Amino acid sequence: MEIFRKTVRDCLRAARDAGEETFRALFGVIFSHGDRVAYEAYEGHRVVRATYAEFRRSIEALAGSLRASGPEAIGGFVGIDLRDGPAFIRAFWAVLMAGGKPLLLNPLYPAPLRAELLCRMGARAVIADSCDYGDFRNLRRDGPDCSPDGAGEAPIWGDEVALATAMTGLEAKICVFDGRAFVRQIVGATASILRGNNWFFHSYHREIKVLAVLPLYHVFGLVAGYLWLSFFGRTIVFPRDRSPDAIRYAAIGLRATHVFAPPALFHRLDREIRRGVAGEPPRRRRRYERALRASEAIQNVAPALGVALARRLFREAIGASLGPSVRFMISGGGFIDAGALRRINAIGYPLFNGYGATETMIAGAELRKRFCHRVSGGAGAPFAGTGYELSETGELTVRGDSLCKRIVSLGGEAEVRGSIRTGDLASIRGGALFVEGRASDVYVGEGGESVHPDFLQSLIAPARASDSMILEFRGRLRAVLEYAEAVPVDFIAAEAAEIRNSLSASSLGRAVASIHYTRGRLSGEGALKPGRAALRRRIEGGELTLYDAEARAASDGAGTPSDDPVGAWIARLFREALGVEGDIDPDAHFLRDLGGASLDYLALIGGVSDAFGVRIDLERDRDLFTVNGVRRYVSERA
Repeated sequence: MEIFRKTVRDCLRAARDAGEETFRALFGVIFSHGDRVAYEAYEGHRVVRATYAEFRRSIEALAGSLRASGPEAIGGFVGIDLRDGPAFIRAFWAVLMAGGKPLLLNPLYPAPLRAELLCRMGARAVIADSCDYGDFRNLRRDGPDCSPDGAGEAPIWGDEVALATAMTGLEAKICVFDGRAFVRQIVGATASILRGNNWFFHSYHREIKVLAVLPLYHVFGLVAGYLWLSFFGRTIVFPRDRSPDAIRYAAIGLRATHVFAPPALFHRLDREIRRGVAGEPPRRRRRYERALRASEAIQNVAPALGVALARRLFREAIGASLGPSVRFMISGGGFIDAGALRRINAIGYPLFNGYGATETMIAGAELRKRFCHRVSGGAGAPFAGTGYELSETGELTVRGDSLCKRIVSLGGEAEVRGSIRTGDLASIRGGALFVEGRASDVYVGEGGESVHPDFLQSLIAPARASDSMILEFRGRLRAVLEYAEAVPVDFIAAEAAEIRNSLSASSLGRAVASIHYTRGRLSGEGALKPGRAALRRRIEGGELTLYDAEARAASDGAGTPSDDPVGAWIARLFREALGVEGDIDPDAHFLRDLGGASLDYLALIGGVSDAFGVRIDLERDRDLFTVNGVRRYVSERA
């Protein structure tokens, strides 16, 4: 830990001594770490690594190649649309070193929107894996091994980076940052974290590695997932992809210690923990709950001791989750469920809550160690150089040095002058920020993409529903439909299938996790239309009863139930575990025919145990890979 502290002091001193706050100065600090490992990634089944010195030479070679392509291509903004990994980081720095300005593109955006963003910023070239950019010059990612300065002259660096954030599925605004904002963000944030919580220093086998969960085109992924720890010469670890299996495989196999991710990842982790517990006999479940309460109590009094004891108590749960190496986690980008915060912290994974937006970068985080603070749901105090202000209505304004310098949208360009109104409703209690709601109701998906419920609402047109609303609750986007008592359940199921098809036509529409219906009114008493915040409160308070509209077995007594409610419910659990829509062949093998992974299968078995109250022993019960097989098993024990 002392070695890391010395590195931190040296890096912060180097940043001050550089005399400039630019991307060039930031690059100089990051790539001064020579023989330290810069990244680890998978190539097939092989792990590849590169030191900072090796990675720097690769970046310089590509920068030389880009500069040779001429100022007409590299002189302004250059789009980057690459799969997460070393190639993305290499292109990011090489564009800056060659005098260009990276415009980071989200591949989930429709191709016309990505082309519009390039045109809006005057870009003439891209560095992309995709073939969607026919009107733009697609520069080679792998240039010849040439000098970065062409003829020995000092490189002329670019000093702007643009990131896009979705407003709807067909429009996005672009936030433009300069090097000063990034330097202030990294120095201010890491200095605040290091002063407030020395757990950030914690290593595993004397190594500190951050798991790249969020995409690098996302501000949280670029800043926290890469720059925060690379600034100090630590290692970024890339999973093969963002599937649960791949993330867990990389976390355990490459011994990741730090995880910075959106709430969706932690909600999934919590679901896996709960499903594992649900599969245990009642006696073990009661013992688990007692151990959770004991862990919470100890962590509230002696946090470090409590975490150490929890990791021993819940060794099996940790081994089945992200493994024993993880030491420090921050959730950011959206609402995180209080129960998930509690359970993940209680088993020995220190998880903190943060706050930020694309326009502000990462503004602050809860850093206090006591259990009650970690699970409060607050986002702590602002980082150094950042401040919060609340209007009379509670709307949050962020002031600071790491804000974007201008915002470009369809309506034009607006300069940012030291503060940004976030549109979030918040309060400050005990010095900590608590976000009460988001005025725009934007949801941040597992890949870091922003999804606007109003846009998704425009994709659906339920013919028989009296009202409908897409909103976030329990950490996921969900569609809620209102039906009169006279509408049969079969009609509701058919309409839900049509809605699912409409949503699936858009990549953003796939963020809607489930479709529910209710016989109650979505609009509260005296309201002309449902409001998301009010509706969420009524659902969570039990005022409205929701039914699964996608399960054909669903029946609240007002319609005709399907012929096989147990089979329909099991098919629904199969779809949830696989993350797919549509019909499931009842005789299709979960792993062999349906492409399920082992982690998905464990989630399925946990879901079946939870739904039907049966204890499944996988050592003994081996024929549970098809809908019909599970149905027979459940029926025999009902």
